[in-house]
Amino acid sequence: MNTIYDLMSITIPLHRQTGIPGKVAGALLVAKNIVDCVPVLHMPAGCAYHRRLVPFNPSIILKHAPCTNLTEADAIFGGEEKLTSTLIAVYRKYRPAMIMVITGCTPDIMGDDIDACIERARKEGVKCPIVTVGDVKFYLPARGINAALIALTKQLMENGNDQHDESLNIFSLAIHGGGLGFKELKNLVEEAGANVNHAYLCRNTTRDLKEFPRAKLLIADYATQWTRFVEQHLGMKVITLHKLGTSKLRNLFDGCLVGFDGTSRLLHEVGKALNMEGEFEEVTRRRETQFRDQLENLKRKMGEVKLALPMQLYVSDIGWLALRDLGVKCELLIARTKTMEAEYHESDIKRIIDLNLKTIEEVQGYQPELLINPTPEEVVEKSKKLNVDAVVCGYSENPVKYLSEGIKAIYTPLLNYNLKAGYVAALSAYEKFAAIITSPSFYKRPLLSLLSYGRGFREDLSSFWSDMCRFFYEIYHIKQPIE
Repeated sequence: MNTIYDLMSITIPLHRQTGIPGKVAGALLVAKNIVDCVPVLHMPAGCAYHRRLVPFNPSIILKHAPCTNLTEADAIFGGEEKLTSTLIAVYRKYRPAMIMVITGCTPDIMGDDIDACIERARKEGVKCPIVTVGDVKFYLPARGINAALIALTKQLMENGNDQHDESLNIFSLAIHGGGLGFKELKNLVEEAGANVNHAYLCRNTTRDLKEFPRAKLLIADYATQWTRFVEQHLGMKVITLHKLGTSKLRNLFDGCLVGFDGTSRLLHEVGKALNMEGEFEEVTRRRETQFRDQLENLKRKMGEVKLALPMQLYVSDIGWLALRDLGVKCELLIARTKTMEAEYHESDIKRIIDLNLKTIEEVQGYQPELLINPTPEEVVEKSKKLNVDAVVCGYSENPVKYLSEGIKAIYTPLLNYNLKAGYVAALSAYEKFAAIITSPSFYKRPLLSLLSYGRGFREDLSSFWSDMCRFFYEIYHIKQPIE
């Protein structure tokens, strides 16, 4: 199968505020991963019901998410009495180890005194910790997740002095089925003699969260407001698998610690942070020796493969990792900048394009040809001229246009979810990628190729939804310089 689709990875047109980890949805995503926590939604019933269906994974419905059911009268006179009574009722019914209060827009605007409500609930016998995720002051699409994690760090985690020098935390919060992947990384760390304090957030308990500060090091998927807060507030070192800032990178792979080579570099950084360089170098050498033959066999199976790759803000696509670890060649770089223009300045976009070209040149010895915001016809024409074997398509690229013109197209988001830290994880993802690349046949007339698609902004959507997406994208984002 050459075009891969998955329920969690296909593009579904939604209102911009529905499909992002905003304040309420993001905080609920955190709360659902704490098994003995009950979230209380302080907002109108309509807002609460809408958010019980987690937009990042529609198969997840929160079983317990009590709501204070604010009305128009409460919007005028305040909803503090309702919140106090709800906290008392929730504690008496569920006896949770923690309650997370998530406020909606209405109480944030009204200015309900949440601390006073909690104090009154305490006097009525509520003994468990109550963490408040209130008004969010910072801007980023993942602000709900960050707000909840920062609230937990401030209000729950015990900042003691019993930090263990050879202990670390692993953090990953999968949104669409991806994530850091705990098992193999945990085994590698323990093989080197270090200790994994806890892996977060995956069905943790309140006690697990309280013990978070005991570790010396945190390994996380991405650098966020929360990881920076952990560094400053808890004094914990942080290593991220994907470094999003490009200004300090020599090439894009310097900021990528997944894949075969990336896993070796990750173990080196962990060993250095824990003052256990020798132990981690030994594990790296042993595991590279164990799996190197499998990697070389995949390289031979792939042969001389020429690809068209999508431009990257940071390396998150398996096609790029195949460039580094499997020896494929990039003959064509496709730069889609329309969505970036709402977020970044023109000079930053140019710097990103230049860094992409420089990275590819350092790996394969020459720069690929560049197409900026091309039409599907232009990609097809250039791919045929360069004898490209396949076009690697990311989220906003439309594979069916290429398939209908006889160009093999690989829709990689589902494969990218397998890009976790670890040698076995890397080889598993590479084997799937190689199987698609070397397949002799592919669908040349998929049904989706019969539809009419938008031009310019989102060519994977119909014209109507492409225009709607552009509208919401432009009013939502604020241009910011890249770090």
